[in-house]
Amino acid sequence: MRRILLPLLMAASCIACSLVRESEPAVDSGGDGESYAGLGLQVFPGYQACFELRFDGTYSWRYRLETAVDGQVTEQQLHLEGLSEALDPGDIRAVLDPDRVSMRGPGTDDQCLSFPADPDASLSFLTPDDLFEPSAFDASLVTVGTGEVAGREATQYALSQTILDGWTDIDVHIWLDEITGAVLRYELSAQGDDPLFDAGSGLISGEFVVRDIGSQDIDPIPGCEIELPLPPEADRVTKLPGLISFEADVSSASMIVFYEVALPDEGWEELAEPQIGTDGTLLSYGRGDERLDISIEARADAIRVELWVSTQ
Repeated sequence: MRRILLPLLMAASCIACSLVRESEPAVDSGGDGESYAGLGLQVFPGYQACFELRFDGTYSWRYRLETAVDGQVTEQQLHLEGLSEALDPGDIRAVLDPDRVSMRGPGTDDQCLSFPADPDASLSFLTPDDLFEPSAFDASLVTVGTGEVAGREATQYALSQTILDGWTDIDVHIWLDEITGAVLRYELSAQGDDPLFDAGSGLISGEFVVRDIGSQDIDPIPGCEIELPLPPEADRVTKLPGLISFEADVSSASMIVFYEVALPDEGWEELAEPQIGTDGTLLSYGRGDERLDISIEARADAIRVELWVSTQ
């Protein structure tokens, strides 16, 4: 369970922040003297990108994040190398839409975690703009040349600064889309203390590259399907190993009736009479070697239901 909880703790402690910042494109019209404002990738309805980061200090670690965006759905695949077991949260693949976050991989013991996409408890990852805050740059962009990235014409700029947010000798090169001003490529290097995994002082270097612009195919996370019956009123559904929970704006009595009708149709048999107490109700069902305990708790504005599945 420690490994399962680490990705959630990463998000809660804000080790990393969201992939697409709500910023304007990096520059409105290219040219020396312009300042850098951020990745600006929200101008594209769909794209695929990769961010690779390396730190060489007391020890070396690598971070790679593959991202695909299609409309309001985002897929992110995180891979880490060089970390001890105590520091490594484990690789994961996550799919985020406006309502839900679902993820699975070694970092979740290869089990699905799925929960509501709340602003204060969603999953988030590291970007170049989290290392170097765009508004903190004092230096201006200097034109280097032109090229092509992801099939689009781009202008290359250099950005150098001696000191920034605890880093020294910062050297940044960015390629900006000539039509939208969004960042298509971002290379960075700097000296400083490891902000993530306590690898001491050393060199951080990385590259963010947009590989494709356009519609992306994003598959759902396998194993995140809800196989137990849920009432139409179910809201804020969460799935964790062995547990499904939700809230519903109905009475406890109506929820008891729902499961008394729905579960026998799927082969579940009642193991005991409903246990009704002042704090809530407990229902117990069995099917083969499976056991299902349902806790129904009345609250001020709704009820909370937890479905616990185990092996008898």
